[in-house]
Amino acid sequence: MVGKDTNNERLWLGLCALTGAVFCLLFVINARRGGLWTDELFTVWATDPSITPWQLQFDRLRYETNPPLHFWLLYGLRHAVPEARLAGLLLNVAVVVATVAAIVMTMRRDDRTKLGYGLAILFLLNSAPLIYVQELRAYMLAMGLCAVLAVLVMRFIAHGLGQLVTLAVLGAVTALSHVYGALFAGALAAGMVVDGMVSRRTEVWRAGLILGAACSVPFLIWFMGVHHQEGGTLRNIGWISFAPDHIKSTVDGIGRVFIGPVWAVAAWLLVLVVTLSSPVFRRSWMIVAVAAVIFLIGPFAISAKVPILHYRYFAVGFPTLMLLLAMTVHEVWRAEPSRLRKGAAAILVLIPVMMSLPVSWAELSAKPVWRGAEVVRANAQACPSKAVRGVTYNDAKVQPIFPFTYEYLLRGTGLKVTGSDKMTDVADIDCRIVAWVEHNGFISETTDEALLLERLNLTNRERVPLTIHRHPNGVVILKH
Repeated sequence: MVGKDTNNERLWLGLCALTGAVFCLLFVINARRGGLWTDELFTVWATDPSITPWQLQFDRLRYETNPPLHFWLLYGLRHAVPEARLAGLLLNVAVVVATVAAIVMTMRRDDRTKLGYGLAILFLLNSAPLIYVQELRAYMLAMGLCAVLAVLVMRFIAHGLGQLVTLAVLGAVTALSHVYGALFAGALAAGMVVDGMVSRRTEVWRAGLILGAACSVPFLIWFMGVHHQEGGTLRNIGWISFAPDHIKSTVDGIGRVFIGPVWAVAAWLLVLVVTLSSPVFRRSWMIVAVAAVIFLIGPFAISAKVPILHYRYFAVGFPTLMLLLAMTVHEVWRAEPSRLRKGAAAILVLIPVMMSLPVSWAELSAKPVWRGAEVVRANAQACPSKAVRGVTYNDAKVQPIFPFTYEYLLRGTGLKVTGSDKMTDVADIDCRIVAWVEHNGFISETTDEALLLERLNLTNRERVPLTIHRHPNGVVILKH
């Protein structure tokens, strides 16, 4: 029997290692074809190692709508690894490795090593980590912290094992990783309270209250400390609305990116209904249900007052919801006599895994990377004026990122990007580069050349021949 268990563990270890190899291969491929987009370029600017910690927190991060943990870590790492994108990717990979190790080690302590390997595989083969491990944003850090926190919470509920101090500290850290990280930690705390009250286990609901306080206090201190600053965080979510079209795009995005296309979502909902018919599943999924409802519905309720909705924000907690679901499915496989219900429970977990590769590939392919810099840098020598017309924002206190990102991508060329508020004729521009636009679909998706020039306050009275290079959310206009 011991030999059989050892062989099974080796099999799961091998599967986990194979999954890790696939994850690493996809990471390398996507890193080679990827680039930076607007939010990532903000991270590069905010974590500039030449500034002081005071400037980081109280000058640059006042424009950020999330807590500062990721920025602090990246800022420190960039002192050792100056290249911003490399430092960001190294940080994300370290988070993935630490998360997988923590999950496996936690399960090993309970003699559930195979389940630990299974959870690690599910985490690695989830579309959200596959997509956001490439981002120089807080998503990967928040995902990893939420996953580890959830595994520790489930361990505490199942066996009454675990240090409350560890839960509290990890909850506080998770709350400082991302707004939705704080929301998910709070959802887990609420789940513990409900589960403890229903099961009449005092230690569980008390632990939930401690976790709730631990994640709420640091988050509220951060929030109250930044949103009153001039140009502070609440002014930078004005692009999000609570309009029906934005709500619909958010719901569509959640399903498309984290489960799969419409047919996959429909199949997933169908097997969920079948799985819910299992008494074993219903007995063990209390915390999953509470956490899911708060995490998925909470932002919509909050957005009735202050809109904070976008499908990518849900990436922070969605992989963890799948882990919680998998732990519940594990109980179904142990105690459910019906093969139909067992099969439905397994499919419930496997559908997002099967869809993760095509979904993540499609999402990364559509990433609005600032690709115009390649064309502009190649034509820098044909620009005696050193001035390139772009689209910038007059109020730099509200949104300083656009002028900065142009500057960062043009470092070493001597080129500067100017605004497009003054009417100018193409023939009067002493530069082969007529205009460069990024992160502006309203302008870049204009197919008519005359209308495109009009939106950039440009005329072309002498009918100078132009070449227009288009890419997602961007365009570069060159003279022949």
